[in-house]
Amino acid sequence: MNYRTKTISHWCIENTSSAPFNWSIKNAALLVLISLSIITLLTSCSNLMNPTIASEEGLYLTPIPAETLAAYQEGAPITTKLQVVIAARAYLETTRLRSTMEPKVISVVEEHPNIWKIVFEGEWLVNPPDPDHTYTPPPPEHGCIYVTIDATDQVRTEIGTSACTP
Repeated sequence: MNYRTKTISHWCIENTSSAPFNWSIKNAALLVLISLSIITLLTSCSNLMNPTIASEEGLYLTPIPAETLAAYQEGAPITTKLQVVIAARAYLETTRLRSTMEPKVISVVEEHPNIWKIVFEGEWLVNPPDPDHTYTPPPPEHGCIYVTIDATDQVRTEIGTSACTP
């Protein structure tokens, strides 16, 4: 019995050193820290990973590159707000109405099923009907215009001036 007690005591004394215990706590703390960092990273990136948030709630408000407008093909399906804005901007390029700066999107609203109203703010002027005619245009006017588009067949139903409020 004395031998067994001595052996158990010896084993307990050798294995009660604080090094293995502290090492486990340090590893657990490190594991928790890494896990929290990964969760935070995934949570903060979730908006970027969500295509609805990335394309719908922000992109249509950003300036549209000239290359994108030039590549627009009338009749292409319209399913997002960004596509509605691109179609409206492409339509404005076919009119005599010009903005002296990049028009700012004020609002994009689906007023009726597939009927969208897009309001742009900018410095606007009207080009003369005959570009060869000598004409001194009046200075550009600051204001807002709207374009309505039927997304099913992309018929521009109306264009006009608007209040600059969303």
